[in-house]
Amino acid sequence: MPKDYTKKSAFEHFGTKQKNVYTSWSAISEDMGTVAVTIWKDQLKYKDRKPYWDTFNLPENQSNNFWKDAIGNRERIEHLKHCRNKLDGLFRVVITSVSLKRWKPCKSA
Repeated sequence: MPKDYTKKSAFEHFGTKQKNVYTSWSAISEDMGTVAVTIWKDQLKYKDRKPYWDTFNLPENQSNNFWKDAIGNRERIEHLKHCRNKLDGLFRVVITSVSLKRWKPCKSA
């Protein structure tokens, strides 16, 4: 059975450390040789039994417009550029999902 990780411990498993455990969606190792990126489980799709992730065709309630300027996304973009330029485009994936035990809906003002 797969081991359950927290988001923080999953990044640590790959030897990476988030700048901020609350806002970071990706992490990089001290030697800059490994990058890990968060992907939400419900956004992971499959074609011919192969997984892929496409942030450009998300449902409207998950649209890029909601989070494209978030600190975590800007940091993730920089990490992915580093992967493209220095790591042959390779990175590790931390698949995350909402824990319904701890999740509480946001209250509107």
